[in-house]
Amino acid sequence: MPTPPASPQFELTTDSRGGILPSPVLLKQFCVLFMAMTTIPFFAGWLLSPPEMLFSSAVFTAVYLALFIWSWYLATRGRVRLGTHILVVGNYLGMVSMLIVSEQFVIPAVSATFGILLVSGFLLRHRDAVIASTISASTILTFTWARAEGWLPPSLMILPVTTTIITYCTTFVSTCSLVYLGLEHLNNVVLLAWENKVKLHESIEALKVARGTEERRAGRAERLGAMARSLVELREVEGIAQEVTISLREALDASIVVALGRGGRMLASAGLGASEPPVSMLTERIDRLVADENFIVLDSAILKQCAEDLSLDHLEVGLAARCSHTAVTILVFGADKSALGRGEGGWSLQAAVNIMDGTIIRHESERRFVQSQQMDAVGRLSAGIAHEFNNLLTTIMGCIELVEHQVQVDDPVRGHLRRIQAAGKRAESLTSQLMSFTHGESRSPETLEVGGFLASLIPMYRRTIEESIQVEFHEMEEKAWVTLVPSELERILFNLLANARDALGDHGRIDIGVEVRNDGGEGLSRLGDVVIWIQDNGDAMEAEILSRVLEPFFTLREGKGSVGLGLSIVSSAVEASGGELFVDSTKESGTCFEIHFPVKAEPVSAPVSPRSPVAEGRLVLVVEDDSEVRETLCEMLTLLGYGVVSVGTGIQALKELASSQHFSMVLSDIVMPEMGGFELVAQMAAAGISVPIVLISGYAPGDVLPDVDTSDIQRLSKPFTLGALRAVLASNMTA
Repeated sequence: MPTPPASPQFELTTDSRGGILPSPVLLKQFCVLFMAMTTIPFFAGWLLSPPEMLFSSAVFTAVYLALFIWSWYLATRGRVRLGTHILVVGNYLGMVSMLIVSEQFVIPAVSATFGILLVSGFLLRHRDAVIASTISASTILTFTWARAEGWLPPSLMILPVTTTIITYCTTFVSTCSLVYLGLEHLNNVVLLAWENKVKLHESIEALKVARGTEERRAGRAERLGAMARSLVELREVEGIAQEVTISLREALDASIVVALGRGGRMLASAGLGASEPPVSMLTERIDRLVADENFIVLDSAILKQCAEDLSLDHLEVGLAARCSHTAVTILVFGADKSALGRGEGGWSLQAAVNIMDGTIIRHESERRFVQSQQMDAVGRLSAGIAHEFNNLLTTIMGCIELVEHQVQVDDPVRGHLRRIQAAGKRAESLTSQLMSFTHGESRSPETLEVGGFLASLIPMYRRTIEESIQVEFHEMEEKAWVTLVPSELERILFNLLANARDALGDHGRIDIGVEVRNDGGEGLSRLGDVVIWIQDNGDAMEAEILSRVLEPFFTLREGKGSVGLGLSIVSSAVEASGGELFVDSTKESGTCFEIHFPVKAEPVSAPVSPRSPVAEGRLVLVVEDDSEVRETLCEMLTLLGYGVVSVGTGIQALKELASSQHFSMVLSDIVMPEMGGFELVAQMAAAGISVPIVLISGYAPGDVLPDVDTSDIQRLSKPFTLGALRAVLASNMTA
C-alpha cells in the first residue's frame, strides 16, 4: 500500500462532525512562503526602486511580515483557524494596498485573490473560501470600476519597470508555490484517507474473524455442554467415548475423531464412515503418546503412522489429549490448521477429555459404591448365617466329643462318631469360606496340611468355572504343612483361578498342583518350600504386559468390574502370608502362577485327658445366650473337671461376678442381646473386677466394636474342640 510522503508532523484530523480540520503544517508552510515573497521584493526594490519609495515600502513590508509571523505563531500553538484568518486578512490587505498604489498592480491583485482562494480553500471550510474569494473579487471589481469612473486617480505613484517586473514575478512564484503546497497537502490527505480506509477494512475483517472465532467458541461451548448433559445418561466407557467423539467432531469441525483405550484398543470413532475401524492403533506407543502433558499437537511422523492405521492417504493436522485417571486417549484429525491449533482447538479438546475423565470416574465410583453396599448387605447376611451355623457346629462337635469319652474304645459307635466329626469339620470349612467374603474379624494363622486343604477346595472352585473349561488337580503323595490364615489362601487361589478363566475364554484347560521343592536356593527354609501352581493354556502375555501384570489398576479386561486390583491384591496377600508369588508366560505353555510358602513341621497334638489336676477346685462362669451351646460348653467343662456357673446375658454375668463366689475364669460369647462380650469386658474393668476372661466368637460383625482395648484378651473361635478349650483355660486360668 502507498504511504504519504509527508513529514512525521503531518496527520489528518477531523472535528466532531467529521469535517477535516485545518493542517497546522500547511499553514506554517503558507506563512513561510508569504514571508519570503514579502521580503524578496522589498530588498529587490530597495536596490532598484526610487529612494522616495523606500520608507513606504519598508512600512508595508513590516506590517505584512508581522501579520504573517503572527499567523505562523498561532499555527505552532494549534490555533490554526485563527491563524488562517489572519493570513487571509494579510493577503487581502496586500491586495488592497496594491490596488490603491497603482493600477499597474491589477494583475498581481487578481493573483492575490487567487492566493486568498487557495489559502481559504485548503485551510478553511468551503463557505469561508467562497466568502473570502467573493470579497476579494468584489474589491478588485470595485476599484477597477471606481478608476474607470474617475473616482480614484489612476495611480498614486508611477513605478519603475523593474519594480513592476519584480512584483509580477514574485506574485507568479507565490501563486505557483501556493498551488504546489496545496496540491501536496491534498495528496497527503488523499493518501492518508486511503490508508485509513485500508486500516478500517483490515479492522473490519479482523473484527469479522474475531466475531467468527467467538461464535465458533460459543458453538463449541454449547456443544460441549450438550455433550456433558448427554454423558450423565451413559454408564459404559464405550458409550461415553462414542458420545465424546461425535461431539468433538461437530464442535471442532474435524475430519476424524478417535478414542483409544489402554494399549491402543479402539473404543469409539467418528468420521470413518462405513469403513471398519482398525482393531488396534499405535499399539506400541499409544500409552506413551501423551506421557509428559495432557495435550499435544501431533508431529508429522505420528500423523503418518495414524494415516496408515486409519487407511487414509494424508492427515493435515492432529491433536491428542489423554485422560488423567482413566488412560483414555482422544485423537482429533482435520484439514484446517487454524481451527485445530494449540490455542483454537486445544481448549475444546482438553475440556472434553476432562469431562469424559470425570464422568467415567464418577460412574465408576457410583458403581463401586453400589457394589460396596451390595457386598455389605451380603456380608451382614453371611455374618448372621455364619454365627448361627457355628453355634450349631459347636453343639454338634462338642456333643460328639462328649459321647466319644463315654463309649468304649472298641464300640462300633466310634466309627459313626468319626464320620460325623469329619462331616462337621467340612461344614466348619464351608463356614470359614463364607466368612472370608465378609468384613469380620481376621482368623489366626493355622498350621494345615496344604494338599488335603486344596483337595477340599477343588469341588467348590470347579462350580465357579464354566463346564467347557477343564480343571485338573495334581495332588502330591507326601504331606506338607504350612502356617497361614486358611481364608487368605482361599482368596488367593480364587483370584488366580478367575484370572486363568478370563485368559482362556470359553474353552481351555487349567491345571492346579502342589509340590515340595528343596533346591537350596537363597531365602528357602531348611525343609524346603511348598509350591502351589496354577497353569492355563491360554494366550501368552507379552513382555511389557508381563512386567506390569502385578501393578495396581493395570488390567486388560473389558466391562464392569475391571479395576485391575485382583493380581495386585494377590501379590500383597501372598507377601503378607510369608510367601512369594512368581509368574511366567510363554507362547507354548500359556501362563503359570506359582506361590511359594515355607514348609513347616508337622504339628504334634497331645491326647486330651478328660480331667486335669489344674481344673480341681476352679470355678468357671459361662456367658452364652444360646441355650444348646451353653449346655454343651458346661458339659465339656464338667468333663474337664471344672466347676461351672452359666448365665444367658452379660447383665446376669455381672451380678454373678459381684456375688461372693470366687471365679477363676469367665467364658463369654461376643455377640449377645442386651450386653455383648466387649461391653462385658468394659463393665468389668469399670467395676474393678480382675477375673480373666476369654471371648468366644462364632462371628463378630464389623459394627460390633469394643469400647476398650481388647487386643490382649484371648479369643476362642467356634466351633472348638475339647483340646482347644482345655489349652485356653490352662493358659489363662488364675488361682
